[in-house]
Amino acid sequence: MPQQFIDALPKREDAVFRDWNQLFREFVADVRGEGFAGHLTLRDGWVDNEIIDVVRSRKGWTVLPKHPDDST
Repeated sequence: MPQQFIDALPKREDAVFRDWNQLFREFVADVRGEGFAGHLTLRDGWVDNEIIDVVRSRKGWTVLPKHPDDST
C-alpha cells in the first residue's frame, strides 16, 4: 500500500474501525459529488461474490455471468 494512502488515513488505534470510517467518508463524498476516491462499489462486491461461488464450486476456469446492469 502506498505510504501516501496510509498517511491520509485517520489516526485510530483500531485499524478496522479506521478503515470503515475512511470508506464511509469517501462514499459520502462521492454521493455528494465532492469527488470519487476510488472506493469499492456494489458492482465490485457482486464480482467478488461471483468469483467466490466459482471457487467454491471447484469448476475451474469459468466465464462469469454478465452483470444485470451491463448493456453489452
